[in-house]
Amino acid sequence: MLKTLQDMFSGHYLSHEHCYVWKSELVGLHAGSDLLIALSYYSILLLLIYFWSQNQDLPLLKIFLLLSPLVLFSGTSHLLEVWTIWHPNYWLSGLVKGTSAILSLSSAIALVVLMPKVLALSSPAQLYATNTALEREIAQHNKTVEELLRSQQALSLLVEQTPLGFIEWSLDGEVMQWNHVAEKIFGYKKIDAFGHRAHEFMKPQSSVEQLQRVLQDCLNSDYTNCITENYHPQDGSNIFCQWHNAPLIESDGTIIGMVSVVEDITKRKLEEDVLSQAYEELEKRVLERTKQLAAANEVLKAEIKERRLVESELGNNLELLNLFLEDVPAAIAILDQQMRYQFVSRH
Repeated sequence: MLKTLQDMFSGHYLSHEHCYVWKSELVGLHAGSDLLIALSYYSILLLLIYFWSQNQDLPLLKIFLLLSPLVLFSGTSHLLEVWTIWHPNYWLSGLVKGTSAILSLSSAIALVVLMPKVLALSSPAQLYATNTALEREIAQHNKTVEELLRSQQALSLLVEQTPLGFIEWSLDGEVMQWNHVAEKIFGYKKIDAFGHRAHEFMKPQSSVEQLQRVLQDCLNSDYTNCITENYHPQDGSNIFCQWHNAPLIESDGTIIGMVSVVEDITKRKLEEDVLSQAYEELEKRVLERTKQLAAANEVLKAEIKERRLVESELGNNLELLNLFLEDVPAAIAILDQQMRYQFVSRH
C-alpha cells in the first residue's frame, strides 16, 4: 500500500516537457490554456457558491450539489496538467481525472432524471403572468376585505345606534352581542351579559324559560317569532318587553345562531292597561245606563198604558155626557176660563 502511494507521487517518469521537446512556445500554450481553464472552473465554483448563499430557497438544489464537486475536480485536473508538464505525478493526475469522469457521468445521469423537473419550472414570462394574476387576485381580495370591513362597520353602527335592544345568541344560548339599548333595558353591562345564558342573569324564571323555549323553537323550525313577557331588570323594577327573534342563517342554509330585537313596551303596556280599564268602566256605565233606560222605558210604557185607559174612560164618559146634554130640553152652554164656548146644546 505504501509502495503504491509512493509510486503515485513519485516522479520516476518523463515529464510532459520532454514530449514537447522543450519548445517553450508549445509548453507555454498548454500550460497557459490549462491554467486559464482551471482558473475559470474555480471562478465558476465560487460564483455557484455565492449564488447559492444568496438564494438558498432555490428549487432543485441537487443540481448545485452535483455541479460544484464536478467543477472543483475539473479545474483541479487542468491545474495538475500544468503541474505534470514539469513534475511527472501522473497517478495523482489520473486519479483526479478519473474522479472528474465519475462525477461527470453521475451529473449527466442526474440531469437526465432532473430534466423533467427543470422543464416544469416556470419561465420568466410564466412567472410574470402568474405574478400579475396574483397581484390582481390580491387587489380583489383587498377590495373584498375593505367592503367587508365597511359592511361590518355599518352593521356595528346600526346595532349600536338602533333605538331597540339588539342581542345575538350562540347556538348554545350564550350572549354574543349586547348593545347599549339592551344595557339600558335590562340594567346589565355588555361585559356582564357577554358569554352568559339568559337564565343566569334575567328574571323572573318563568319569563326566561318562555324565552328559552321560543329561541329553541326558532332554531328547530327556522322561523321568526314574537313574544311579550315581563322582566325584572337589575334594579328590581317590573318591565314589559316585546321580543322579535330570528335565526342567523348562512348562505348554505346552516344556522349559526340567533338574534333578538327587544323593545321596552312598559309605557305602552301601562297606557293600554289604562285604556282597557277605562273601556271596561265605560262598558260598565253603558250597561248600567242601558238598564236604567230599560227600566224607565218600562215605567213609561206602564204610564202610557194607564193614560190610554184613562183616555178611553174619559172618551166614553164624554160620549155619555154629550148624549145626555142633547136630550136635555133646555139650552145649555159650556164656557172655558177665557169665556169661550166649548159646547152649546141644540135647545
